[in-house]
Amino acid sequence: MNEAIETVEAVIWGAVISFGILAALTAYIVTALGYWTAVFAVWAGRGLAGYIRYRRSLPARRAALAAERQHTAQQWQQRARKTAPRITTRPGTNQDALDTCNGIWNASTREETP
Repeated sequence: MNEAIETVEAVIWGAVISFGILAALTAYIVTALGYWTAVFAVWAGRGLAGYIRYRRSLPARRAALAAERQHTAQQWQQRARKTAPRITTRPGTNQDALDTCNGIWNASTREETP
């Protein structure tokens, strides 16, 4: 009789310990899943908030880029006006050299290769 009671007692303690281990593992898994769910939620929320901020700022960014392009184009136009070459047709000028080069180029024989 003692042996039967000890056997039942051992089975009960085994079940209690097994249940405790399963409960601890379940708690660990639930905690881990909750943690990673929260990490994912924070990551997704930040990404979504960043995208919304980006989309809201697009008109201002585009306007700033357009203004910067306009300013740069005006600067280049001003520089081009300041440094534009003055070509005249007097002998010894750039136009005379250009005419000479054109004449040489047009007079030389060139083979055209396909």
